[in-house]
Amino acid sequence: MAHKIGDFLVLKNTNDQSPILDDEQRRSARLFRYMSVLCTGLMIFTSACHALSLQLFTEDSPPYNYMDHGEFHGISVDKIKSALDQLQISYQIKQLPWARALLETQRTPNSCLFSTSKTPDRLNAFKWIGPISYNLWVLYSRNDFSGNLLTLEDARPYTIGTYNADARDFYLKSHGFKVDTAAHDEQNPAKLVAKRIDLWATSPFKAQRLLREQSLVGSLVPKLTFNKEDLYLACHLQLPDQMLQRIQAMLLQDAAKGIHRKIDASYQLPPVPTHLTLNK
Repeated sequence: MAHKIGDFLVLKNTNDQSPILDDEQRRSARLFRYMSVLCTGLMIFTSACHALSLQLFTEDSPPYNYMDHGEFHGISVDKIKSALDQLQISYQIKQLPWARALLETQRTPNSCLFSTSKTPDRLNAFKWIGPISYNLWVLYSRNDFSGNLLTLEDARPYTIGTYNADARDFYLKSHGFKVDTAAHDEQNPAKLVAKRIDLWATSPFKAQRLLREQSLVGSLVPKLTFNKEDLYLACHLQLPDQMLQRIQAMLLQDAAKGIHRKIDASYQLPPVPTHLTLNK
């Protein structure tokens, strides 16, 4: 037997004394339950993102990332710190040899690696944030080198020194150049002086520091700038998309405000040469 009690249509029987809602009231009740569950989930997820600590891996590669008196500095370091600090995302930075840093990032959830070139072999192995800066690829030679290098193709007869897991190493090998791969880039100046290699593919910024440290300024000289490569944060595939999107948005906001331009200028990052033809 059905009768009205207030706004509810009630069916009386001997087994069930609970009210029965009409169709509109059922829909409202379902929507309320759905929104309650959704809002609770969002609050938990947002709180988890704020509580999540991000592990950052990097290598020693000035002016992008390096340690000075026990603290991390550099173009990429300063830009990443600015974004994460504003987002109140906690983080730790650990410096490792590049090949190990790549491996640790793939093994460690909620981790990212910088400053990373987005090469074809890495593309699907990470989630990407950036670009945060750019690097130039330069061939160095001994000062008595007699070869004429107008384009990268002119370097094909020569042995080129690189280091393990570096983007230049992958690029040159994949394009059929003769490559001698060192464990660390710091070994290549001495190999070039000893004529174990003919050319050295590196970053001009890192090369300048290594040549000063190894007292080789003037002995080894740049011969050809052959590429410009954007640099990114390469993150573990399980990094939450919401965190990735927030970091990307903050980096874009900082760039729009001119913060990145000031950081570049503070490290004297030069503009890309206008004559440079990119090799892809």
